[in-house]
Amino acid sequence: MKNAEIDKEEDMDHVDVRKCTPGPATITRSAVNCLDIRGELDKLICQVYRDADGLDQKDWDDAALIREAFTVASETGMGPRQLAEQRAELLKACKAMLNIDNPPAPDPDHIDTNQAVAMMRAALAPAEKGE
Repeated sequence: MKNAEIDKEEDMDHVDVRKCTPGPATITRSAVNCLDIRGELDKLICQVYRDADGLDQKDWDDAALIREAFTVASETGMGPRQLAEQRAELLKACKAMLNIDNPPAPDPDHIDTNQAVAMMRAALAPAEKGE
């Protein structure tokens, strides 16, 4: 029988940010060897913990990355994977619009201006909705 946490890992690429602790997140040192990352109402999101020798710069950097991911997710309503996918779509649409990497007209992969505008609109729609 699978553990519920393992089942959840299979769908970790597409996080429903609405179900996460709201941000912005903060970092506080709770012990010599522990950093707390907390969200709204001081709710503990996670901890960066070192067994011995206290914390080093890498630990602070890891905590800062987690804090930033929660804060941006709270601001945008999107998880990191969703933002990366949206970025790829926007880049593809922008390149098509600017005719970058676009084969000439007779080529079957050519994207005409109307197609490029449609791609741009399709890529911008989720960004405007915060999806």
